[in-house]
Amino acid sequence: MSVRMASELLHRGHDVQILYRKDCFSFKTAARYLFRRVAAVTQKDWLDRFEGKFASFKVLDAKLVGDGDVVMSVGPDCVKEMLNLPEKCGAKIFNVHGLTLRNPELRRTSWSEDIPKIAVSSYVGMELIKAGDNNVVAVVPNGIDISEYFPDGDHVERTGIGTVFGPGVAKDPETIISVFARLHELRPQIPLLCFGVWPRPEKLLSAVQYYRLPSVEQTRGIYSRCSVWFCASRSEGFGMPVLEAMACGCAVVTTDCGGPGDFVKSGINGVMVRKESPEEIIESILEISDDRVKQIRLATSALETVQTLSWSNAAQKMEAAMETVVSGRWRDKIPLALK
Repeated sequence: MSVRMASELLHRGHDVQILYRKDCFSFKTAARYLFRRVAAVTQKDWLDRFEGKFASFKVLDAKLVGDGDVVMSVGPDCVKEMLNLPEKCGAKIFNVHGLTLRNPELRRTSWSEDIPKIAVSSYVGMELIKAGDNNVVAVVPNGIDISEYFPDGDHVERTGIGTVFGPGVAKDPETIISVFARLHELRPQIPLLCFGVWPRPEKLLSAVQYYRLPSVEQTRGIYSRCSVWFCASRSEGFGMPVLEAMACGCAVVTTDCGGPGDFVKSGINGVMVRKESPEEIIESILEISDDRVKQIRLATSALETVQTLSWSNAAQKMEAAMETVVSGRWRDKIPLALK
């Protein structure tokens, strides 16, 4: 997603370069990038879509970055290396996209650094503040490209229920597996769909149609076959698949896992339930599936919400946040107003 932000900033006239670690391109390891003006964590297929300059590194070197740039690390993995760059390289920012539940020690050390931080959601910003960080400059959300994510097909044909699968603790894979199993038991005629980066999970019900690493076009098709899309996560820095599903015309059910709270208003454009509550997820899914009027109302309102969350709007907020850093105003320690 941050590569998409980089492209938007490039189109707005900024000189943007992506630097990525050489040994990070694999399905099992997230690629980590640093770049002038903005930095990203993504996979190589997304990097190939970037129109600007990019280069790899084994050890981050000042020669790669240049002088007087804004250097931003998306995610905690490159923060230490970024801070080791000489002062002449320019302002340094940590763009925080999640709580790093996979590595609490890395979270502690990166969050404790006395540098400006931009949070991807109010949830992440508030967690930083709760942890004692007074350097949260702004909340800059991700955006959505409605030329890529839109309802693809007749809404009448939507019969499926879907989600994204992830094995990490934040994604609560146990709840995903149990929700699918119970849904199939209660409504065996309903198609169940799921996609993810990893090979098909062994415990996933055989009736679930699983797609590994689908393209944007394929992903849009998966969303568009679903009447309801659910998110069972314990923690989401932003919750991009929820927003993508909304853009593709799904009614969404999500746990109160953080990031989606900035754009999902329960009962208006989706439904929000407690974390680690598979029965509440199932109940909400079936209620929407059985009430076509409610389903269409939620989906219609979701599409209206999506219109306000463009990448252009997100890039404008990023520009304002970077200007705050470059000007030095972030040192005023003005409390961040969070939703």
